[in-house]
Amino acid sequence: MNKNLISLFDKAAESSEFIPKLRQLILDLAVRGKLVPQNPKDEPASELLKKIKAEKDKLVKEGKIRPEKPLPALLHDKMPYLIPGNWKWVKLGETVLQNIGGGTPSKNNSLYWDGDIPWASVKDVGKDKYLTSTQDFITKDGLKNSSSNLIPAGQLIVVTRMGLGKVSINKIDVAINQDLRALFLSSKSVLDYYYIFFLTHKFEGTGLTVKGIKQDELMAFPFPLPPLSEQKRIVAKVDELMALCDELEAANEIRDEKRKRLNWTSLKAVTDAKTPEDFKKASGFFINHLPEITVTQDHIKNLRQLILDLAVRGKLVPQDPKDEPASELLKKIKAEKDKLVKIGKIRKESNSTQIYPDVILFELPGNWQWCRLTQIANVGTGATPLTTESLYYNGEINWITSGDTGNPFITEAETKITSKAIQETNCKVYPINTLVIAMYGQGKTRGQITELKIEAATNQACAAISLYIFKDQMNQYVKYYFRKMYDEIRILAQGGAQPNLNMEKIKSTMIPLPPLAEQKRIVAKVNELMSLCDDLEKQISISSTQSTRLLNSILQGPLC
Repeated sequence: MNKNLISLFDKAAESSEFIPKLRQLILDLAVRGKLVPQNPKDEPASELLKKIKAEKDKLVKEGKIRPEKPLPALLHDKMPYLIPGNWKWVKLGETVLQNIGGGTPSKNNSLYWDGDIPWASVKDVGKDKYLTSTQDFITKDGLKNSSSNLIPAGQLIVVTRMGLGKVSINKIDVAINQDLRALFLSSKSVLDYYYIFFLTHKFEGTGLTVKGIKQDELMAFPFPLPPLSEQKRIVAKVDELMALCDELEAANEIRDEKRKRLNWTSLKAVTDAKTPEDFKKASGFFINHLPEITVTQDHIKNLRQLILDLAVRGKLVPQDPKDEPASELLKKIKAEKDKLVKIGKIRKESNSTQIYPDVILFELPGNWQWCRLTQIANVGTGATPLTTESLYYNGEINWITSGDTGNPFITEAETKITSKAIQETNCKVYPINTLVIAMYGQGKTRGQITELKIEAATNQACAAISLYIFKDQMNQYVKYYFRKMYDEIRILAQGGAQPNLNMEKIKSTMIPLPPLAEQKRIVAKVNELMSLCDDLEKQISISSTQSTRLLNSILQGPLC
């Protein structure tokens, strides 16, 4: 085996993404004559071609196949690559005894369908090397009364339209449709070598809507024909190396699964720690094994969630007995809220904010306290001004939707509305630092939280959170808490095709409230650790890019 190729298998053992590229390299080397050594004793391809032609002429004379149409000459100075001296560039059709197309029985005649004859179309070909079953079946009448043909097992089935170039070998007798061609090969050809060839070549089709290749174009395609003995050696070596790739892939999957499990169990051990000693032990293990369990972007995502989880449980920074407890902070916030109700700036809420022991999510440090969001913040929403009213739009007031909540901060708005829209609709302008949660929206939108860095109104898909007593550390803490609760909040959503959150669910969200001084320490520590996560992500991204470039350059070497 090529020494360079041996070294590539060592590389493949280090990287799962390398294995598909290695498979392709093996196939490319195979059809270029670089996978196995040439044997000067092999009968050259030129002699093989003469024997194939003699076999075709005999079958034509016997009336078993039709004479082939003349094919255009090969331009040897325009061949895709160099091949060994005892190989020969030929037209594919020169080595094919016959190629047969197919058709589709009328869909309007139920007597033609659901019979016992497998009927192949594009969707059945190319998924696996061997075609052993089909999604559709036709009857004998369907086969008889259509242009479909029954192809005996052991032929090469090629897609010539709508998936151009896909290929399989039929292990069963199968009827085919008009988008497929069955290639019947000479007894002096190795079927699997042709299969390898089709896996390495891209066919350029024609057509405005659906690309396809005509029969004559396919038959005139340049084909690198090796001696028959070498075809057999090539196929044997490809099978051997593909089996090695399978083993490497399986080993890498086991390794990745173990790493994933280690990442998950070590994170869970930290979050589930019941005592300071357990926490110290679990977190120590995680830190000591950080390089092994944070090697992908998903691992860093899990690490971010761990940081947020520890933060809102009071496990990220130490408590200080000198801190004013959260219960006193809640009293101050309540006093401010009552004041705002009294002067008519906000409405008095009738819903209970009581939290019963059986709904508490987890145990908190002694100077923390559970509360509802509505106890510490006013929660509002917005509206969409009538889009047919031109006087509502192109004004100077920023207006955002749930689709704008994907970034940590909102610094500009694509849409502007007018003062008239504010006066005549339920839109309201919220101040800078207001937190905005998407209550519904496409994909990952629902549950996202962002922060206004501009004054802006929102549509009805957003919930706007304004603290009664604004403190930046509390604002950031609440924002981090909602980021940590993203998945849980999405589960709270209700609805059919597009599940929605609602204002009451947002308002009643339970918040684990630390003392104000500890909030400041928590936010500072979270910011510091998130910055480290950013650095780790960049390192992984850079490492991945460099590995890809290195692997691509290594892969090009054997082909040169």
